[in-house]
Amino acid sequence: MLVYPSLSLETLSQAMEGKSFPVERIQRIFLNRDNSKKGKRHLGSMGNRPSAFVIPPMRKGTGKALLVEGIEDALSLRGEYLSHWMFVGTDKAGLKPAAEFIAGENFKCILIIADHDLEPESFKIRGQGCALRAGQYLN
Repeated sequence: MLVYPSLSLETLSQAMEGKSFPVERIQRIFLNRDNSKKGKRHLGSMGNRPSAFVIPPMRKGTGKALLVEGIEDALSLRGEYLSHWMFVGTDKAGLKPAAEFIAGENFKCILIIADHDLEPESFKIRGQGCALRAGQYLN
């Protein structure tokens, strides 16, 4: 099982400074023995506040960021983007709220990555549609 906290804009700075902070929501991803995803579940609530999981760069930063739909995307891309900040939504609907963490920061480039959802059929609620709206928000 993977477990990670959702941060609020208020708790982000505390977490990045290594200070204690209250955790109001976590996400659990259940894995099968072969490491395939079995399911996921959110515990707790952030109310109407934006939330995200933030992964700092492992190498000296380049002023670039990735906004990704889920932790699975972030972990699979981490090795290729070691000098990038990663902002992780908990699902496709979490892309725009996670974009609020990036707004106001001075990133040179932001790459938005969403899953290729096969259902539902409406583009508006697919991951790609949510990524488009997050990009429009950041523009």
